[in-house]
Amino acid sequence: MNVKPSFKKYNKNYENYESDIISHIDKNPSDTNAKADLLRYYARTRNHADFESYSAKIKELDNYHIQSQIARYEIFSKRDVQSAKSYLESCIRLNPNSPMWIYYFLDKRFNYYEKLCEGLLYTAIPKNGSTSLKNFILDKVYSKPDENPHSQFGNPFFESHHFSIEEKKRSQKVIVIRDPISRIKSYYNKNIVEERSLNFELGLDDDVEEFFDLPLIPSFEIFLNKLWDYCLVFNDVLHHILPQSAYVKDLKEYDVIVDVRSLNIMVQKVSDFLDLDFKGSAPHKMVLSNKNKEEVSVGEDFLFSIYMNDYSLLRNYYSSVKNNFSDNDVLSFNPKKEMINFGIPKLPASQIKDVVQDFFSLKNSSLIEIDNIKKMGKSHCEKLISEFDESVEKINCHININDLNEVVSVDDFSLAVINKIKKGIVNVQDEMLKTNKLTVDMPSVSLESSKSIILTPHIFALPFIYENDIYFVFFAGFHSQIVATFNLNRMKYVSFIYQIDQKPPVDRVLPSNTSIKHLVSNMLEFNYELYSYLNKATVGRGVLLAAQHMGHSLWNDLTGIQRIEDNKLIRLIRSFVILKGADPYNVLENKFNIRKDLGLVRYSYLQWKEQIANCYYNNLFWIRITDNFVTNKLAGKMLDQEIEKSSLELNEVTVTFGLRMENRTWENQKDGWIALIKHLAKKFDKITVIIDGHNVSKYSGTLRSAGEKEEHSIVDKEKELVSYLSNQDYSADVKIISCIESTLTENLKAINKSDFFIAPWGAGLAKMRWVCNLPGIVLTSNWNLKSRPDLRIYDSLEYREDAVESVFLDTNYIYDIGNESSLVKSDLAQKNNFKVDIDGLLLAVDQLIEKIRGPM
Repeated sequence: MNVKPSFKKYNKNYENYESDIISHIDKNPSDTNAKADLLRYYARTRNHADFESYSAKIKELDNYHIQSQIARYEIFSKRDVQSAKSYLESCIRLNPNSPMWIYYFLDKRFNYYEKLCEGLLYTAIPKNGSTSLKNFILDKVYSKPDENPHSQFGNPFFESHHFSIEEKKRSQKVIVIRDPISRIKSYYNKNIVEERSLNFELGLDDDVEEFFDLPLIPSFEIFLNKLWDYCLVFNDVLHHILPQSAYVKDLKEYDVIVDVRSLNIMVQKVSDFLDLDFKGSAPHKMVLSNKNKEEVSVGEDFLFSIYMNDYSLLRNYYSSVKNNFSDNDVLSFNPKKEMINFGIPKLPASQIKDVVQDFFSLKNSSLIEIDNIKKMGKSHCEKLISEFDESVEKINCHININDLNEVVSVDDFSLAVINKIKKGIVNVQDEMLKTNKLTVDMPSVSLESSKSIILTPHIFALPFIYENDIYFVFFAGFHSQIVATFNLNRMKYVSFIYQIDQKPPVDRVLPSNTSIKHLVSNMLEFNYELYSYLNKATVGRGVLLAAQHMGHSLWNDLTGIQRIEDNKLIRLIRSFVILKGADPYNVLENKFNIRKDLGLVRYSYLQWKEQIANCYYNNLFWIRITDNFVTNKLAGKMLDQEIEKSSLELNEVTVTFGLRMENRTWENQKDGWIALIKHLAKKFDKITVIIDGHNVSKYSGTLRSAGEKEEHSIVDKEKELVSYLSNQDYSADVKIISCIESTLTENLKAINKSDFFIAPWGAGLAKMRWVCNLPGIVLTSNWNLKSRPDLRIYDSLEYREDAVESVFLDTNYIYDIGNESSLVKSDLAQKNNFKVDIDGLLLAVDQLIEKIRGPM
């Protein structure tokens, strides 16, 4: 028998394929699979005349692929499910393990399972995170982390599985579910747009844009308008958007049911059931990059209609539509339904205020109102949010809390908040921890709130109800201090200025266009999660570590945790959630007085929106605990050793060189570092140079600077410089130790052995100054030396216990040169590069050595 032609190999030469497959059939008349392929070709190209003519000739053949192809054509081309049933019945007769779409359109549904391992049955539904759990099992149970899950467990589009009642009874049965509309949107964005899955299925190059009048990357609106054509032509489409109800008949049969946003919970439960002793997150191999993300906000009424079966099945999990649709529609995923004339009335901007008020008044009707708003599309929602924000009164809203003339102009609630502010943010935070709420003392009544609306990692809003008014108190900034109030009913916003020209600067004013927009956006995004959270009693305290920056993590988050450990409040915390990038030092779980056996510390692997939904679900009073004083005790924890400094040895020196490549650095540092080593070689017989650069964290990868991206290749440039320094000839014994891509713990221990440092001003000084408290020389531009208000933040006794004063290279030896040589561009003058007079630097080094050791 000749080899049957493969359609994917023809790449746009469709006519050649047709003639070749016909020729093959003529030579091999018994090859019924080839006849099925020809029928499939006619369906794909929507050559209706040839399809119907050829199918009439071969429809009596007992070939599963022929029968399933005719059934599919009847359903999606002729839009007649009833006429397809005889062919669907033939499919099951010929192959009892027919895929689930066959059983769905016959209305013979059952719970579909795949056996992942002994004792574990899993309903693997496409776009519901099935790849993540299967990869987890392949890795942890079969030790095959690189195996294709479909090759191991099968693919529900091509076959189903049937298990005995006994096996189902003795097995743990698990399923991951997903909001149906979110699921099809995810498929469109991830598979069609980003991965060009339709091109891949047909074997077409990426530059091919259409296939017989069907765009291969259509707009979402075109995709829905031609949805049934796409289901006819592409296996990929039918496979991924077939309703979840095609795979599930009865949810009561399951032992574990989780939403796709809680895959980590599923993995943990499976791990516990299988005694795998695994702690961590689910593998995420199918994450949308957002680089090609298409706005998908049209046609939601149509989508609700075709996924009625799903919403009926999942009504206890996705309640936004449980009152909108009945159970009477036997087959909701029906091609008789068309996405036409689905006009959605736009909500007048004047009504958005009523919706916000209804929601925070906890009126159940607001949930449906918000669903209707979200159907209008992203752009209309953004317009409504902007118009709501513009209607808020902000004239003279920035109040200096130390100016009595300004303070007397605010309402009683805001005045009470100002009095709370004056107690100091540390006292306010500690009081919130002790009482599990924020209390605002009015003249005649005390108001309380134990709910935190998490707007961003650094902006929280706490709601209060006072008489007929709904107030919000905003916390913001790395210090997480009270910065504003908002009266929703009166649409009045007041923000607070703590201290004019404070050094170092803090977040004095939270712009209303940030806070108000975030508040309304959060309500729209998390309407069901937030509504449930606001309705339930708070069950405990949760602390969010959010400073995703090496300096602020230490200066704000960890100093705050040290404070509540010292004052014994740390034991009140029920959960610590560390956002990705926060606590890069990895000390919270291991170095503080926290019960390890209770699993209180969780490193978040979730996307931001998933994490917020999870926080609301846990129903805790979420706050950030901050401070700004680094004690020797805290520094010692980070070094895992006592901090002891000794005088320089007579003939040996260890010095840390701090690299900075991206911006705010000295342009001639390559020559400068060489000159420094050679200069030290004249004074010492043995020199150890610790090179400090970018570090890594096992939780968040490379710790990057603000604005830095992977394509800047900063780490590679640091390594090139280390290699250059290592390959020079020196007159003394020079040992160069690179800490680039080491963990912070390893890096700090190396730095702590140094006698002094030389480094540009920036976050790297958190390691050399706040932790190790080394003497050293700081290099920065003349603009920073003369104008930067927080220049001395790293060596101030206000922020570091027993701080040693740093030496700043004199302005006479610094020449500002702008940002042209910066790898990470910024318009800020404080990030401009500069050149250093190397002779002046060497003189400063001699003076520092003499100060540390005395005259040589």
